[in-house]
Amino acid sequence: MSNADNLPPIDYDDLIKNEEPVDPENQHYQKIFTDLQGGMIKGYGRNYSLYIFISFKSDKITEVKQWIKEKIAQSVTSTFEQLQQTNQFKEEVKELKQQGLDSSTHYGKLCKNFFLSYQGYQALGIEIDTGDDSSFPRGMKTWWERSYLLPPTDEPREYWYSPPDDWDIGGKKQIHALISLTHNGLEELKKEANTIIEQCRMIADIVACEAGCVLKNNKYSIGPFGFVDSISQPLFLKSDYDNYLQQHQSVENRDLNWNPIASLSLILAKDPVKDSSFSEPHSYGSYCVWQKLEVNNKNFEDKVNELINRLRSKLENEHSPNDPSLEERVSALVFGRFQDGTPLTLSNQKHESVSRNDFNYENDPEGAKCPVHAHIRAVNPRVKKDKNNRIFRAGVNYFDDPEAQESSESDILEVCLNKLEYFHKLDTYSLEDKIKGISGLLFVCFQGDIDNQFSKIQTQWADASLDASKRDPIVGHPKFKGRNKLESQKWPIQWNDNDKQNYVDYNFYDCVKNKGGEFFFAPSITFLTKLS
Repeated sequence: MSNADNLPPIDYDDLIKNEEPVDPENQHYQKIFTDLQGGMIKGYGRNYSLYIFISFKSDKITEVKQWIKEKIAQSVTSTFEQLQQTNQFKEEVKELKQQGLDSSTHYGKLCKNFFLSYQGYQALGIEIDTGDDSSFPRGMKTWWERSYLLPPTDEPREYWYSPPDDWDIGGKKQIHALISLTHNGLEELKKEANTIIEQCRMIADIVACEAGCVLKNNKYSIGPFGFVDSISQPLFLKSDYDNYLQQHQSVENRDLNWNPIASLSLILAKDPVKDSSFSEPHSYGSYCVWQKLEVNNKNFEDKVNELINRLRSKLENEHSPNDPSLEERVSALVFGRFQDGTPLTLSNQKHESVSRNDFNYENDPEGAKCPVHAHIRAVNPRVKKDKNNRIFRAGVNYFDDPEAQESSESDILEVCLNKLEYFHKLDTYSLEDKIKGISGLLFVCFQGDIDNQFSKIQTQWADASLDASKRDPIVGHPKFKGRNKLESQKWPIQWNDNDKQNYVDYNFYDCVKNKGGEFFFAPSITFLTKLS
């Protein structure tokens, strides 16, 4: 029995509204973390991920509940277990290095999560109550159709536009649950995938599977189009915040320009079930948005080159034609960072010593340095009033094997294993070739409220529903219901030039396509154990 089992009564809903970062050794938080699935307030730090989407068989619901209770509930990773594993892994790697041994094949343990969609709860016969959040019960398909389904037209369909009937995930086949597996060892991941799929065959249909992996340079994860990723995340734990302070305050011994602290309530939510017997006062989960986002590298390169030509043309007419940084700076204008992570609002060129995260846009209100529509600025404006709209991201790159032969008759286990096997081949490539081979992002994020977090970030901020000139050029949709007219963004010719006469109008979009997904909830472990 842990110390967390002998605690006086406490209001856990108040506890998760913490203003300071959490010490996981605190007994009250330890109780929450023991019942909370892992990977939602801190990434697992594993290289490979597999996502298995399932639909319960309607005549096997009793068996499904038994399977969840006896197999899933006993094997999902809790946040408390995750943090223990992380500390243990670091110590084991340290010891191996001290002994002069190779630590690269020391993989740690496999991590597992289980998620339910709204339809999944319904299939299990469980009534739910999501409060004011309307996105979760509608599901991603309905959310997408209500936002983006455009009327038929004779015009050629643009790349970004993807009706649900064309989706790989969640369009035609209903998804009840998602099992995610993540590990550093591919063979261990294959073994667990085989176990899960064989368990499911009699009680559920395997709708789809997707596999992804993390790419890294010496310091950072790298995402689509070759830009570093996952730099700006909300920080919940004291150890993570202490590391942040050490990294940023030591630079110039100054106050922080951006404080990433977040309360647990940003991510956590009570199990959305009407029957309170399914949970305990300390039981929490989180809403998960899962999307498969395909990227079009050719469209991106063509758009960048066209914008370069537009800017260079105006530059030669009205300014000095000699701006050697222009080509490198244009892609930074699109993302808000250079590929190495240098924020454009802090520097007009790559700079190793410039902070990657400790900045805001107070000194650049009009976007003369970093455009207001640049990707990282559009989805995270870095102002205090919007801090409760942030999300915690946990996505990975995916890669399509150009030699893979799949058909509707392909066995799902074979598909899963082949996708994982391709990563062995990928390991033989140079980092540059790996980046070129990125097919897209398996986007995963956690939040306490889909409406006020993911949905707001996408529709109000990235799509710029109130001002189309501020539309995110990467994930913003150029058209949606109520706006069927394309409008251009405004791009500064030179860094830190506030003269709007020196800006170029150009419509940058059509580089990312939604290939489907779903809204899920990660139930508390108590909920999973009480299914019967």
